[in-house]
Amino acid sequence: MESRNITGILLSGGKSSRMGMEKGWVSFEGKPMIQYGIDLLRQFTDHILISTSDPSYAVLGYPTLADEYPACGPLAGLTTLLRHSSTDLNLVLPCDTPLLEPELFRLLLSQTGHWLAVVPVHDGLMEPLTALYRKAIVPHLEAALAAGERSPQRILAQLPVCYVDVKPMTTHHPLLFSNFNTPEELRLGSLAIKGKLKS
Repeated sequence: MESRNITGILLSGGKSSRMGMEKGWVSFEGKPMIQYGIDLLRQFTDHILISTSDPSYAVLGYPTLADEYPACGPLAGLTTLLRHSSTDLNLVLPCDTPLLEPELFRLLLSQTGHWLAVVPVHDGLMEPLTALYRKAIVPHLEAALAAGERSPQRILAQLPVCYVDVKPMTTHHPLLFSNFNTPEELRLGSLAIKGKLKS
């Protein structure tokens, strides 16, 4: 899979109200959380887009785009950046999940086929914001937003999507999809990866 055919999309458009500051800039184990996402995506592509209305992210050197669908949640950022992507394949992840592993995205890319999306599932949960999307899904997302639908899960359920069971991966990496929304969650996450707290 050539990197020029892949765009990395970082979702950082939330209000961060529970964190008390812009989540992407919050330090986790000595590094801003958004840098974890960039470092992960750069293993697959140099084409990275950031979903945000915060101008401070411009210092990272990647294009930033504000949601074009106000008050529609993370689906708005996802749809906006997919619209502006110049590639067929797009790896998506939130800015507040610093413990994702490259093997997850390698697995998703291996299942591309003709699906509009490849989405990891585990323990009965779907992870639509940490997934692989084709640009061709954009009209479906736009139609759903226009109809008032805000749930990625419900939208994807109506489309040709490949769901990949990543339970073996989460067994090996129990904090794989952990997202940190508060200072306390950050503290517990740090303790967990240091082996000082049971995951």
